[in-house]
Formats: sequence, C-alpha cells, structure tokens
Amino acid sequence: MYKNNAAFVYSASDLILHMSSPFASWMARLAIEKPNLVQGIEKDHDEMMGLLAEKGVTHEALFLEQLQADYGSDNVAVIEENRTAAGAETIKAMQDGYSVIFQAYLQRDNFAGFADFLVRREGSSELGDYYYEVWDTKLSKTTRPYFIVQLCCYSWMLEDIQGIIPDEAVVVLGDKKHDRYRIAAYYSYFQSLKQQFIQKQTDFVADLSTMPDPAMTPNHGA
Repeated sequence: MYKNNAAFVYSASDLILHMSSPFASWMARLAIEKPNLVQGIEKDHDEMMGLLAEKGVTHEALFLEQLQADYGSDNVAVIEENRTAAGAETIKAMQDGYSVIFQAYLQRDNFAGFADFLVRREGSSELGDYYYEVWDTKLSKTTRPYFIVQLCCYSWMLEDIQGIIPDEAVVVLGDKKHDRYRIAAYYSYFQSLKQQFIQKQTDFVADLSTMPDPAMTPNHGA
C-alpha cells in the first residue's frame, strides 16, 4: 500500500498480507501513518527470499520469451513499469487487441497493481469480440490459496476496463505446468476478504493500544 495525496492505494499483496496476518497488515499501515513508531524495528533480511525473488523474475522473463515465440513479438505488448503512464498504456494495448500484455497495470476503486500477463481470449466484452484473462507466474510447483486471491483481485480490476470478469485465470508454475481456475468458485471468498480488509483500513487508528494480537487467527468467512 502507499498514500496518494490523502487517499491510500492498495494492492493484491495487501489483501494477501491481511489474509495471512492481520497483525502484519496493521503494522504495514502503521509504518506509513506513523513511521516514527516503528523506528528501530528491524525488518528481516532473508537471503533465501532474495534469491527466490531473483529466480521468480527469471521465471517470468523466460515465460515472456516463450509467449513472444508462440504469438510473435509484435503481438506481445510490454507495459513500462511506470504508474503514471502504465494505466493508459494498458488500456490502449487492450483496445488494440494484443494477444498478450506483459506487466499490465490495472486499477479499480482504491486498488491497483501490475499483473504479470493478460492473455487474449475469444468472447464478447466491451472491447469487442474478445476479452482478457489473467496469467500469473509462480516458482512453486503447486498452487497456493493466496495465488488464487491474487488472480481474483486482478480479474476484478480487469472487469472495470473490459466490462466482464473473465471466466478463468491461470497460474504458470515453476515446472511450467499451467493450472487453470474458475474465478466464480473463489469469488465470494475474495469479495468477503476485500470487504473485511477495507473495513479494517477504514477503522484504522494509528495507536499502539489498538494493535491486533500477533497470534490472532484470521477469520474471513470462508
């Protein structure tokens, strides 16, 4: 999350953090509202996590190369990682009907973020006789629940541009296997999680006396 003037902008990662630990989510907000209160609290520097992140970037880049080979480089739009221009570039690429859009910038309400890939599918939408679905690359060899929350969030944001939520989304795993999921099967949970997260953000008070119990078990109505 980050603050844009007086408003907060959230990401799919913020939802996932809230899902896994309301305490960690609360601390992330506190760090923005009252950075002086978290001074001296050292963040973990995990070399393994850094290595995994690097490998994740490599996995994503290799998959991009594969898509460029499959569809042709001219049919793959690459969006610059600049929030100022990326939203307009993403919408134009969708309207132009590219087969694949890499690093698409999506935004809706107070949420925004870069989706790894949008892949064109045939079907009716406000774009015409096609629409896009979200594909996300992960190093894992199995799909984890938070992957699907992320896909639901991007699919929800995607609806704001093309007028429909795609039927499915895809996780491209570390072993190159493609796991395809129907959004409708998980959408109610995603909506419940999002609603509870937004309520927590609305009710947030930057006071240590309101800090959640670190051991508190999340309850999202699943």
